[in-house]
Amino acid sequence: MLVFATLLGKLTPMNVAWVLGYNLAALRTVRTNKPFVSERSAIYEPYYVSPWVNSRTRRGLEWTIAAIAFLALLPAMILCGLLVRISSPGPVLFRQSRMGRNGKEFIFYKFRSMSAEVSSNISSHTVQGDRRVTLVGSFLRRYKLDELPQFWNVLKGDMSLVGPRPKLPEHEALQMPFRPGITGEATLVFRNEEEMLTHVPPHHVDEFYEKFFKPLKAELDIAYMSKATLRSDLRL
Repeated sequence: MLVFATLLGKLTPMNVAWVLGYNLAALRTVRTNKPFVSERSAIYEPYYVSPWVNSRTRRGLEWTIAAIAFLALLPAMILCGLLVRISSPGPVLFRQSRMGRNGKEFIFYKFRSMSAEVSSNISSHTVQGDRRVTLVGSFLRRYKLDELPQFWNVLKGDMSLVGPRPKLPEHEALQMPFRPGITGEATLVFRNEEEMLTHVPPHHVDEFYEKFFKPLKAELDIAYMSKATLRSDLRL
């Protein structure tokens, strides 16, 4: 599974994920007449965590970098906020409860990139070309500018610079004895996730994510956090 996930990131992930993932699930549906839904959500617990991950040195270094970045990027964040404000009705910041360290939830911040009025019947995962994403939001997402407010989450101690991406409590597959991060191993491997999900019919997106992407991401993050060092963090 870990090798497959690595291939997803290093090669062309869209067709690989679609052919080996969705079509296998569809074939299983035809043969067994079982609906295409994910089984009971598994919780993955790391068997070992690198001492570096929760060290005071790492936390101090991250706080310093986050503080410098927050101050240096403040003009850009103000501009992003103004663009979000004038481009569509709704709040500038998107706030949501996400799963953090040791099962503790926290408020996660990013610039709002989608329409404020989102139907509850639509998939919770976005795909490339998603109509819910605003014009300004599409620009912010393309250059990851919508993630800038998360430096505040790092300063508050909710997040790290490097670690598993924080997810909704119902989508979190990891029992995390460490802080989630702005970027991480699985984040980079699945950097084309939205494009990959365009190959899945809209009514199957959530099920496909739960059944295939979720465990792959969990395994990648567990593997990284078990051997994380200062050098590997700087590499990411």
